[in-house]
Amino acid sequence: MKIKHLFILIITMLLFMACDNDTSHQLKIVKHGTKQDKKTDNETQNNTFPTSSLTTDNQNSPTDSSHERIFKIGAMDNYLPYLKMKEGAEFPEGFDGEMAQEIMKRTGLKYQFVRIIWNKGLQDLKTGLLDMVLIAAVTHERQKVYNFTDSYFLYEVAVVVHEDNDDIGGKTPEAVLQSLHGKKVAISTGYSSLEILRPHKEIKIVTTPNDNIAFELLVKKEVDAMALDKLMSLWYTKKHQLPLKTIDTTLSKQASATMLNKDISHEIIEKYNAGLKSVREDGSYDKIYKKWFLSDKSVPMKATQIDTDIFRPGKIHKIGIMDNYWPYMRVTKGGHPEGFDFDIVDQIMDRTAIPYVFVAVKWQKGLLDLKSGELSMLLAAAITPERQLTFNFTNSYGQYEIINFVKKDSTISGGNSPSTSLETLFGKKVALTSGYATMELISKNKDKIDIIQVPNDVIAFNFLMNAQADIAPNDQLAGLFYIKENNAPLKAVGVPLFKLPYATAVHKKLGLKIIEKYNQKLKEMQDDGTFQKIYDKWFKAL
Repeated sequence: MKIKHLFILIITMLLFMACDNDTSHQLKIVKHGTKQDKKTDNETQNNTFPTSSLTTDNQNSPTDSSHERIFKIGAMDNYLPYLKMKEGAEFPEGFDGEMAQEIMKRTGLKYQFVRIIWNKGLQDLKTGLLDMVLIAAVTHERQKVYNFTDSYFLYEVAVVVHEDNDDIGGKTPEAVLQSLHGKKVAISTGYSSLEILRPHKEIKIVTTPNDNIAFELLVKKEVDAMALDKLMSLWYTKKHQLPLKTIDTTLSKQASATMLNKDISHEIIEKYNAGLKSVREDGSYDKIYKKWFLSDKSVPMKATQIDTDIFRPGKIHKIGIMDNYWPYMRVTKGGHPEGFDFDIVDQIMDRTAIPYVFVAVKWQKGLLDLKSGELSMLLAAAITPERQLTFNFTNSYGQYEIINFVKKDSTISGGNSPSTSLETLFGKKVALTSGYATMELISKNKDKIDIIQVPNDVIAFNFLMNAQADIAPNDQLAGLFYIKENNAPLKAVGVPLFKLPYATAVHKKLGLKIIEKYNQKLKEMQDDGTFQKIYDKWFKAL
């Protein structure tokens, strides 16, 4: 009887061991990086988008802080020149593969690389079977499901056609998409390209399990086009001598970063970002970049017209976006930027093909970071003589109209001219947001006005509603939007005190070439009707 029980116990143990051995995620090697100085949360005051999540619900996860944890990092089986994890290999090849190795060495974390098929890897990252996946375009849809590290590269979504196909193409992304109407377009399952093409119902999307099959279908002319990263398409086409060509005009530019499971703590993300920063600063980044994209052995760079002064991933430009200045811009609780100015500048920068990410900032801190060079640009800054001494500006595309807001039952009537509207403030308690151009202008009369400085507009309006202030001058559209959204008992009175043109403020040392590209694409949007569509989306209802 004891022998029978022993036999059953042995069989049970063998079955348990077999179930625990998931061959699709065979762990290849354990590495322990060199310990780096810990970067505290207080050292990171801004969050980056689209390259990092703005919400971290599990910042104190005990499993993340444990030195015993081994982080499982998924690497695609075949996506050169970015990634290739051969079966049985210890490390991934390619640009992103070598970058990940260098970064993880510096984190002080234990880690293992795991060979994955892309779509299965995304599912395993979501469920927690993987901790990280190399490397993905940062999209709004993905940010709802995953966290992201800082970005260090820019994907360009391109369209590839047969070399004898002259029907598909165009000078703008919209024109290229239009030319795809009625056509069959192959896209690998799980790619961010699907998010771009799906809204266009006239395009017949053919999903494939991988790029190799998509290329095969295109060569055989079983599809009319395929959509994927531009460098990857050029690399693959030239390497295999395929009769294909890549359309010069790309559909979108997307920052890429390492994806993380949502339960990974903010501390771990900061360790990774600190490692990335170290790789950039000590020259390792440049060596890896040159090896895969600029050396004689690299395939794509000689075939593509890329301005390396602008496209160098190390020069991704950070653009400050105010966390709450609705409807011009704000950051949602889910960590996504939105608003009129976000839509405008996102579209402009996308068309310039200049690598960029958005960074959520408080206004006053944003001005300081722009001055120091931590930011390259800052959205929607009013142009004043004082600011022009410190910053450069793009061409203006909007105008703030500063008007007095009071409580709905207030007897303050305002003025019938800018000067009398200003005089309305005399002897009153006036709530003003720190760092605004309004503060600069109204402070010239500070001996006649009781100025109450507040950190943001919401507090200014709250002061007004709670009778802690008599007047809160603000942009007319921003104020009206606030009243409508919050059913606030406020009203605008008189005529505007000031009309201030605004634009994107630019760091003084940023090259004029970039500003010229920005202005060129802004005009292009105004001419082709895109600007008006975005304006109507946000303001037509008012």
